[in-house]
Amino acid sequence: MAVADPENSAYFPGWTLDAPDYATGMPSRIEGIGRPRVEPGFRPELVELVIPVPDAESFAAARWIWEATGIPAGPSSGTALRAACRLIERMRARGETGVVVSIIGDAHHRHIAKYPDSSGG
Repeated sequence: MAVADPENSAYFPGWTLDAPDYATGMPSRIEGIGRPRVEPGFRPELVELVIPVPDAESFAAARWIWEATGIPAGPSSGTALRAACRLIERMRARGETGVVVSIIGDAHHRHIAKYPDSSGG
């Protein structure tokens, strides 16, 4: 299992450093995902990889989802898609095959007003 982690979130550094109490002290701009501290429910033993995704890539991927599919997704879906693309790139470089699944789970109407450039608005 891979975790998509937005900019300023504590999961990637906490997972990398094996620090279950890691905190960045900074909020993520991507609503609904990413936290300023590693939450108690995070189970690092179940995670094979945490993929950090810059905010600009999250917004761009959300916009691509809208343009390519007509699905008005928000930036957390963009984060998930960008991380899935990175995972596929990594697998291809290693000659690995498999299935990568990403979920588009935003309630987009909430995001359009906040991030008009991320979802075609």
